[in-house]
Amino acid sequence: MASNERLYEVWMLYCTKRDPDYFKIWLEIFISSYEQCLDVDFEKPPSRPDEVPPVLTLLPDNILQVLRHQLLQCVQKVSDGLEPEQQNLA
Repeated sequence: MASNERLYEVWMLYCTKRDPDYFKIWLEIFISSYEQCLDVDFEKPPSRPDEVPPVLTLLPDNILQVLRHQLLQCVQKVSDGLEPEQQNLA
């Protein structure tokens, strides 16, 4: 439960300050909390999890809009040309 509280806390910090570092921290906590249900290995074919995933209704209401915005920023940065180090971050 502590991870859900931490997710909420970091999300509120991100929403308040609009600092991308808080978004990165939120993603790291989210992935570590839900990694047993997320397949982040893009090299292998997708599979369905055997377990029922944790309740996703605990996610922030505007998470899809924020993810879309971050993805658009990454696409823009990639189209502008990035150093290899920046590509990994994007």
